[in-house]
Amino acid sequence: MNSCKEAPDPIFVFRGAKSPVMSVTFLKSPEDGLIHYLAAGTQEGQVLVWDLKTKCLFRDWIAYPDCSVLWIYSRQPGEIWTLGRHNSVKSWNISQPVPETVKQYLLHDYLGFSHCDIYNGDDALLAIPGPSENSVTVFDIEKDSKVCILTASMSPKKGNVMQIKWTCAYKKVLVIIMYESGHISLWDYKTTSVVSEIQCRETPICLSVNTTSSVILVGSTAEKLFTFFINDNLQIIADKEVEITNPGTSCCTARPDDKIFVTGGWDFRVRVYSSKKMKPLAVLFYHKKTVECLTYASDYVKEFDSRFLLAAGSSDKSISLWKLFE
Repeated sequence: MNSCKEAPDPIFVFRGAKSPVMSVTFLKSPEDGLIHYLAAGTQEGQVLVWDLKTKCLFRDWIAYPDCSVLWIYSRQPGEIWTLGRHNSVKSWNISQPVPETVKQYLLHDYLGFSHCDIYNGDDALLAIPGPSENSVTVFDIEKDSKVCILTASMSPKKGNVMQIKWTCAYKKVLVIIMYESGHISLWDYKTTSVVSEIQCRETPICLSVNTTSSVILVGSTAEKLFTFFINDNLQIIADKEVEITNPGTSCCTARPDDKIFVTGGWDFRVRVYSSKKMKPLAVLFYHKKTVECLTYASDYVKEFDSRFLLAAGSSDKSISLWKLFE
C-alpha cells in the first residue's frame, strides 16, 4: 500500500452510541427528499439518528433489546429497515418522536451474521437469511407476501449464509448468496435455481457489488481481498486477488458511481481502492477498534458539501465521516 496518497483526517465524528456500531446508513428528509440524517445500529440493539446540520441526536431508541443491529437501510424518507441478529427484520416509521414498527419478518432458525438486502425495481424485494442456516427467503414488501425460499444444496455442504446481495446483471435481477464454505452462488429467484457458482479460497466475511460492471468484491478472514465478475452468460468468473497488510476484512462497499471500493478491517483501518484495477488509493486511520460497517451517501449532502460522503462505524462506538476523491 506504499503507493497510497497521504490519508486525510475525518471531516466529522459522531459519538453517542452505548456499544459498538454495527450498521450505518444515510437518510433522506420527508420535507425535501434530500439527505439530512445519519442512522446507526449498535451491538446492544440501540438505533440512533443524527441530524447532519445540527450534529445532534434526532431519534434514539432500543429496536432489539440485547440483540445486535447488523443491518440498517432506508428505502424512502421517514422509513428505516433494521435487522436484529437472532431476531427479525423490521421496518420503522421514524416520523414520530417514538418510532413505530410497521412490518416485521422473523429470521426463525438462522443464527449467523448475514445482512439483508432490498431490491428497488418494478418490485420491492427483501432478501433475508433463514429460515434455516443455509437458506434465504425473498419477500415482496409492497404486497407483504413471500416470494420464495432459496436453499443451498447439501452436496457440497456450504454451511451458513454469510452475506446476501441483489444485483441486476444484463437486465436480469439476481440474488448473490455467499456461504461459509466460500461458495458464491448466483440465484434466479423466479426459478429458485442457481445460475452459476464459484468458490473463494478463503473464509468470506463481507460482499459488495459494483452494479455498473457486475464486479463482486469479497473480504475474508485472510490477508486478501478477492474480486469476481459476472460475464454476459451470467457466469461468475474469478478476477483479482489483492494482498492487504493485516488479516480480516469486516465490511466493504462500493461508491454510488461504482468507481471506488472501500473496505473496513480488523486492524481498525479503512482502505480505498479503484474498482477497475483494485489499485490502492488511500488507507484511512482514525478508529481505535475494528471498522464494522461502511456506507456512502446515495446523493449530494449539503451539510458537508459532498457528492460522495463516506461513513465508517466502529467497535469504538464512533462513526467517522470522510470526503475523498471528489
